[in-house]
Amino acid sequence: MHTRTTEIMIDDNFLPFIGDHASHAFAAIGYLTAWALHSERYSGKLTIYADRRGEISATYRNPAGETTYTMLAVQHGDGPYSTHS
Repeated sequence: MHTRTTEIMIDDNFLPFIGDHASHAFAAIGYLTAWALHSERYSGKLTIYADRRGEISATYRNPAGETTYTMLAVQHGDGPYSTHS
């Protein structure tokens, strides 16, 4: 099993923007946090940023600090988020 450092930054306007749909946003953050946890390629650092428009981005780095993958979680209407790379 590999370990990684995870940093989560949430814009001050994120929670007011998503309002009553926080459970969907937190589920998306959980998904992004656990994604590819088994792989050394993504085991350096994960940076998650929840922006003022309700979107959530994730940047995965290897142990050398090189970006190896990025993903975006987007909410459609009032429902769950979908992820896109």
